[in-house]
Amino acid sequence: MGENCRSGCRTKDHRSFGECARAANISAQWLGGTGPSYSDEKAFWSIDRDYRAALDAGVEPKSFDRKDVDSALRQANEKG
Repeated sequence: MGENCRSGCRTKDHRSFGECARAANISAQWLGGTGPSYSDEKAFWSIDRDYRAALDAGVEPKSFDRKDVDSALRQANEKG
């Protein structure tokens, strides 16, 4: 057992790498680039939150750009 698990897995009992990653609750994280700033990180998480809200409402934004996410949120609000 454990041949499919991540190196940091504590239980080493997962049937696939995906199962192991899901059990660890891995999600997107801010990487920041060459000159990371707190305001850039806040903007990233704001767009991420709104993107997920649009998806939950049944509208998929065209991209992760703020204008596309806002457009999808408007469509979702008009829908429901």
